[in-house]
Amino acid sequence: MAKVNIVIHSYPPDFGAAPFFFQDIAWALKKDGHDVEIMTAHPFYPTNRIQKEYRGKWIVEEEVNGIKVRRHWFSTGQNASKIARLFGMISLGLSFLGSFPHLLKRKPEVFLIQTPPLLQPFTALIFAKLLGAKVYLNVSDLWPSAIADLGLLSKKSLTYSLLSKFERFFYRSSDKLFAQSEEIRDHILAATSLPSTLCRTGVDTSKFEKKLSYSRSNGEPLKLVYTGVLGVAHGLFNLCQRTDFKSFNCELHIYGDGFEAKAIKNYIDANPDSGIFLHPTVSFSEIPQLLQSFDAALICQRAHVYGTVPAKMYESLAVGLPILFNGAGEGAEMIKKYECGLVSCPESIEEFQKNLCTLQDKPIDELMKMGDNGRKLAVSQLEREVHIHEIAKSLKTVFHVEVNSKPIHKHSTYANYYNSK
Repeated sequence: MAKVNIVIHSYPPDFGAAPFFFQDIAWALKKDGHDVEIMTAHPFYPTNRIQKEYRGKWIVEEEVNGIKVRRHWFSTGQNASKIARLFGMISLGLSFLGSFPHLLKRKPEVFLIQTPPLLQPFTALIFAKLLGAKVYLNVSDLWPSAIADLGLLSKKSLTYSLLSKFERFFYRSSDKLFAQSEEIRDHILAATSLPSTLCRTGVDTSKFEKKLSYSRSNGEPLKLVYTGVLGVAHGLFNLCQRTDFKSFNCELHIYGDGFEAKAIKNYIDANPDSGIFLHPTVSFSEIPQLLQSFDAALICQRAHVYGTVPAKMYESLAVGLPILFNGAGEGAEMIKKYECGLVSCPESIEEFQKNLCTLQDKPIDELMKMGDNGRKLAVSQLEREVHIHEIAKSLKTVFHVEVNSKPIHKHSTYANYYNSK
């Protein structure tokens, strides 16, 4: 048994792919007999406001769904400015210092660190080196290049240069590297010559079951769904402003919160006949059933962010919803290769609207075929338990612990299908 401390900037009840992914990792490692503890911030995501019961408290110890959690104060900044975000990252890293006496007593043997962000994991890395613990680094996005791809930072700036050095330092200081996309794995290899293990966020296909009934009456609008964070990286507000969904006989139903939520709400209030509906955020446990009631899923990116694959795409694929993907990169290539939906370039609103019209006109059997392809992809390549098993295996190698979190057996039909691709 190993003492494992997972360091991540947000954890349930925070909403998003990373919090629930790491909750599943924590459960799997605990099942294997490891002593697991979470180091994270007070709940704040995606509203960017610390929940009321945690305000004014520096460190809070609690148990969440059977896992020990140490939460830390930090400055949310309350806005999306670069300075506010930078200060927020620094403040959480400094707040983590308050847990060092606790860690001296606990003596963790492994720190499993999530990045990005870049700055607060630096504190955890120092802890690991001082305590003689191993460092496992999970890379979900490429900072600072992702920030530059969004146009928020110049690659010629001093800040970019410094953050790039931080990034490479993290990679070289780690005992094991996990990459959440093929592009990230290629980047790490090119930047440092170090290998990494592909470990996608994936999806639990036993929870996100295949959509069984698929029917639309003649003339009935195509019902699109968007679930998740309404952040600056997604560009959803731009699509809402520039597309009259009702004129395409479509409805866009949005379930989420974030920086763009207020702007989207104001737009809908000013344009009530746009065919766009903003609903209250739902809990993660409600999403599998919610997706069943829609015809297709919208996945969008503000720009091509190298290394990033939108995690919400995995859930819609598992349910068997055709994907209307407005973006580029690895996620877009997956949709095209396995014929799970339609892809448009994020810079071309005309291409997006053409795909919207095409999807609306497709007969039910063609939509079902896209959905079936997506389900096959999810089961054969994106099963979350299989990817988490890679982390469990690496701990077994070092600490000689029997791995109970065995990967789910792939369906031979699906495996044969993708061997032909």
